[in-house]
Amino acid sequence: AVPAFAVTVVSDYPSVTPAPAAYTYPQGAGVTFSAARFDETGIRRNCTGYSLSGALTDSGNEDTVTLTVTGDFTITWHWETEYQVTAATSGPGTVSPTSAWVREGDSLILTGTPDSGAALTSWTGDTLGGTPSGNTFTLSAINRPSGPITANFALGMHTLTVISPFDT
Repeated sequence: AVPAFAVTVVSDYPSVTPAPAAYTYPQGAGVTFSAARFDETGIRRNCTGYSLSGALTDSGNEDTVTLTVTGDFTITWHWETEYQVTAATSGPGTVSPTSAWVREGDSLILTGTPDSGAALTSWTGDTLGGTPSGNTFTLSAINRPSGPITANFALGMHTLTVISPFDT
C-alpha cells in the first residue's frame, strides 16, 4: 500500500486552492497550490508567497506552486494589505491622485491644483489621520480605506482699494 501523508493549508484569507484545511494525499502525489488576491470593499490582500514546514521546507514569492508529497507538511500563505484612498474636488480645481491603492503603513500625498484665478481653500471629508500643508494633504501610516477626501477650491479673493476725493 502507498503511504498517505497529512498536508495542511494555512491562510488568513479564503482565496487559496485547496482551501485552508487538513488533507491526506498519497506519497508521490503532485499537488498544485495557489493563492489569488482577496478583495473586500476598499481593501485588497495580495499574496506575497508561501512557506513550507515539516517534510518539505522551502519558501517562495510565487502565488502558485506544485509540490510532490513525500511526508507530512504545512503550506502557509503570506499576505500584504493595501487600502484604497479616494479623492474628489469641489470648485475650480483638480486633485491628484483621485484613487490609489496604498500598502498598509505607507504614506500618500494628495495634491490640489487650483484653476487659474482660484485657490485651494480646505480639505474636507474623510480627513482623519491626514495633515494639510499648502496645496497638499498627507496621509501617513495608512491603516484603513480612506475617502473621499475633498479638495475645496474657490475663485480667488482680491482686495479692492477705493480712492476718493471725499473723506467719507
